[in-house]
Amino acid sequence: MKIVFILFLCSFGVIRADFRQDVRNKLVQLNGRSNHEFALEVYNLLDTKYPTKNWHVIAYNPILGSDKHQIGYCQGIHYFRRNGRNVVVASVLSSKPYINLNSARQILRSMNTTRRATAQGWLQSYDRTWNLGAQYIYNNFFPWLNGCNIASTGVIRTNADVQHEAKNGRLASVVNGAYNLYAFG
Repeated sequence: MKIVFILFLCSFGVIRADFRQDVRNKLVQLNGRSNHEFALEVYNLLDTKYPTKNWHVIAYNPILGSDKHQIGYCQGIHYFRRNGRNVVVASVLSSKPYINLNSARQILRSMNTTRRATAQGWLQSYDRTWNLGAQYIYNNFFPWLNGCNIASTGVIRTNADVQHEAKNGRLASVVNGAYNLYAFG
């Protein structure tokens, strides 16, 4: 059993180095292409080249700041503001059980992404709604995560042209307020 585990760790190290280089190469080759085209091409490459894993590729505009995006992943990589885009890649073993999409979507939809304040005064009333920051949402509303039971999660502003590619049945993604919220596993 110990030998098998060590072989798995060594083989994942090789896969990680290889897929990291594959993604870097695609960042250069596909510079100027849409986020959708980039995510689809990288996903197809990884899915074909490494069939023992299920992949999640996200490409979005090169936004900056934890108020606009917050991501987490296991067995993956990210590149921020490289060749005109942000990229996140995560994976799970193909044999891993799928997440419950209905439950994940319900949780993502129920997350509070805005705050509202109202006040009534003698001469003036006040009613204001604002978006919570991505980091605040991520840190306060993903408490159901436990280690790497979900391979990739995130909160990204919808105006960043967020594009996902993943195997059917592995990705729950919803628009909630000004954010795209997702869970992959």
